[in-house]
Amino acid sequence: DVFDSLGPQSTTNIVWAFATLGVRDDSLMESMRNRAMQPEVMEQFNAQDIALTWLSYARLQIVDVPFLEDLAAQSFRVLDDFDPQNVANVVWSMAKLGVVNQRLLIALI
Repeated sequence: DVFDSLGPQSTTNIVWAFATLGVRDDSLMESMRNRAMQPEVMEQFNAQDIALTWLSYARLQIVDVPFLEDLAAQSFRVLDDFDPQNVANVVWSMAKLGVVNQRLLIALI
């Protein structure tokens, strides 16, 4: 399977590209989610990967709470690397999706 070789940046870039185009392909997003949730991939997500994935999900209106909670958990591992744009993207996405991780929100602000 081609998705088995994707790392966090590739996964994020694909999701972001579809969000930028405004194209929601649920089957593709599920494949990207499944790959991203693999522990060896999720543990490599950096602040930008996390923020752009949140932003992409918000733009596409994909409410996948378990996946977003995994992204939130990974955020704490790289919290010091969040720049203002990353923070803004995650907070805006939480508001847009109506999925707020209180602990992460407090840590970001």
